[in-house]
Parts: sequence; C-alpha cells; structure tokens
Amino acid sequence: MKSNVVLITIDSLRSDSVGFLNDSASCSPFLDSLASRGIVFRNAFSTGGGTPFAMSGLMTSAYPMSRPEDRGILGWPTLASMFKSTGYQTGAFHSNPWLSRAAGYDVGFDEFHDIPGPIMTEGPVGLRKKIPWALSEFIQVTFNDSPPYLRAQPLLELARKWVERRDRELPFFLWVHLMDAHFPYAAPSKPLMRMFPGRWLSYATFFIKNNNFPLPSLASKSQLMGMYQECIRYIDQSLKEFCSSLPPDTVIAVLADHGDAFGEHGYFGHPGNLYNEILKIPALVYHPNLKHTIVKQAVSATEMGRIIFDVSNGEQPRDFGTRPVFAMQIDFDTRVRHTALISGDWKLMVDEWPNGNRRRTQLFNLADDPLESLNLAEQEAGITNSLTLELERILSCIEKDRFRLIVSRTQEFETSEAEKRSHSAMTKDEEEDVKVRLKRLGYD
Repeated sequence: MKSNVVLITIDSLRSDSVGFLNDSASCSPFLDSLASRGIVFRNAFSTGGGTPFAMSGLMTSAYPMSRPEDRGILGWPTLASMFKSTGYQTGAFHSNPWLSRAAGYDVGFDEFHDIPGPIMTEGPVGLRKKIPWALSEFIQVTFNDSPPYLRAQPLLELARKWVERRDRELPFFLWVHLMDAHFPYAAPSKPLMRMFPGRWLSYATFFIKNNNFPLPSLASKSQLMGMYQECIRYIDQSLKEFCSSLPPDTVIAVLADHGDAFGEHGYFGHPGNLYNEILKIPALVYHPNLKHTIVKQAVSATEMGRIIFDVSNGEQPRDFGTRPVFAMQIDFDTRVRHTALISGDWKLMVDEWPNGNRRRTQLFNLADDPLESLNLAEQEAGITNSLTLELERILSCIEKDRFRLIVSRTQEFETSEAEKRSHSAMTKDEEEDVKVRLKRLGYD
C-alpha cells in the first residue's frame, strides 16, 4: 500500500545545527526524535551552493545545469511528476522566488502555492540595488517583525488545510519549503529584542561580509549564531505541531537545500562557494515501519528522490551512495563557475572565471582536514588529475543531457503547435454550434 509523503526542505540549514548530526546542538528536539526512528544520512551533500542549483538536484534527481542562464527546471522530469503519475495527489507551499512556477517548480503539482517574499538581498543584481533592498528588508524585520518570506507556522497551516480537504481515497505527496533559517534570521520576537543594537550590528556584519567589503566585523559570530539557532528552534516547534496533525501512515523526509557560513573561509551566508559548511546538509527519512538506519556513505541529493519514493512503496532502501557527489554553482553576477567532486576522503574544488581568464584548483583530504584549510592540489598532483578528469566527464554528461532536453522540448513544441493548427480549423457550421452551446451555458 502506498504511503502519504511529506517532503520538508529547509533553506540554509547547516548539518551541524541539528542534534542528530551534532551532539552539542540542542535546537532540534523534534527532528532529533524523527531521526532516532528513521534513516539518518550522516554525509548528505547538496548539488549547489545556492537554492537554484541545490533544489534542482533534489527535485529532478539530476545534476544542475552548467550555464548561467539555466536557473530553473522547466522541461525536466520532476519528483512531483513521478508521484502524480503513480496516483498521488500533489501539493506544494513555499515563499522562495527561486522556486516559483516561472522556474518550472510547479510541474507535477495539482496545487502549487508559491507565495513570493517582497525583498531578497541575493541574486543577479549589483550593490546599487542590493543596498536599498537590504535597508528596506532591515526596516521591515526590525520595526514590523515582517521577514521577506512567509514564516513556518502560517505556511504549514496552509499546508495542513490542504491535507484536510484532500481526497481521502488517494495518497498525497506534499512539499513544503521553509525559509526561517535563511538570513535575516528573523524568528518571531518581542519588539525590545528586535530593537536590540546587537541585531543591527549583526545585520551590518552579514551584509558587509557577504559582499566582501573591506571593513571590520561589527558583530561577533556568536551573535549571528544565536539568532540563527532561535530560528531553528522555531522551525522545529512548528514542524512538531504540523506533523502531529498528519495521518499516521506518512513518510516524512526532511533535508536542507544547502547550509550557511558563519565566518568559515572568510564568508557569511551562502555566497556561492562549495565548502562543506555550505555543501554538507542534514537529511532524514522517517516512517513508522522503517528500521532505524544510519547511513555513513556520501550521498548526493540527487539520490533522495529515489529513496523517498522507495519508502513510500513500503521498501527499506539499501543502496546508498550510488551516484558521484558532485555540486556546481555559477555566480549570476561574475559568471564564475564553481564545481566540486567528493570521492572517498578526497574533495576537489575548481573555480573557473569566464573566457578562461583564471582557474583555481583546490584539493582537500576531508578525513585529516575536515575544515578544508590545507590545499593539497599540487602536493597530490596524481589525485588532483584523476579527480579533474572525472569532474570533466560529469560536466560533459550534463552538457549532453542539456542538448537532448533542448531537442526533445523543441520536438514537443512543434508537435503541440501542429496539433493546435489541426484543431483550430473549424467550419462555419461548427463555429455556430459552439456559439449556441456557450450561450446555453450562460456565456454571450
């Protein structure tokens, strides 16, 4: 029997911010309880350093596109389409503009609610626009307690109502994307807390560091982390209340799209690099009938769709780490392409500037250097060359997939247009008949 499925994706959730992956973390008791009874992925990795490249890997089970202009998944088979084709009702709720219907994320959903936030301080815009956006966002958060996204509780309430009014004869697949762990880290708070100078300084620090301004930090990492942890507590409590209303036979999958940096490698937020504070993500899959399992293999987010689908059909997944852990991020402003490949204990990172002007290669031994501080690319030239060849092979396959997609979409368009033309030619008698029928239905 098919189980209901709820996929919860949490924007910017670090792997070390949840208790089931970090014993010293105490912000996620509900998620920890799910993890203690489900499948926990200790080494899950995103396919990108930002939402467009990260979520495309999860929702299509394919590696991200390799060109700056490819920011959506329109035309790709999706996880929602797979569930819908097997008899599921499908619904989605989020407020992230990168995941809107314009980018193709609505494909396969019977109901798709993308509630866009008013302001975002990231994206393909220059500082001339980012600065006023950031100031407006700061004012909204500080004085109106209104972050640039719909908070977890009202968003999950919309999802709960959808579950209640669904057709009870059919299973459902529900996707909810939560933004509360994303900067500006604005958990619901009292006015005095929002007006506290520490928040102002934290906001300035984040914006300055995220845009590489040569200015000193105005707030400590602990201040930012404190705000961030409050958001995780809020998410965790909101999910506890929501999940208690779900039917008992429901698969609950929770994972992040990517992480966030708090000073590591000189960055805050997720500015597009592929270090593990960004790339490594928390991931779990829960169902009452699942055997508790801890997966230690490196698992790509592109595998998660298959795993969730198997669990929904009553199977205990056994094959993990079946695809290379590959990630890519292209900066929309500079068009620098960042790629990463993890193989065993080794991680290769390659940054390429446009027109071949510059290329930087880094190699890390994650077992000996988990913080990725020692570049061994020259010292371990053999390993660097081997992984570079594998990276180029993956990129070549992505380009071929893109070409095949363009061809298939062109053929579908031509067929669709031909069908429209063949069906559009009506005789005068047929046109009159249509007008009569419309008039009977109340249309003039």
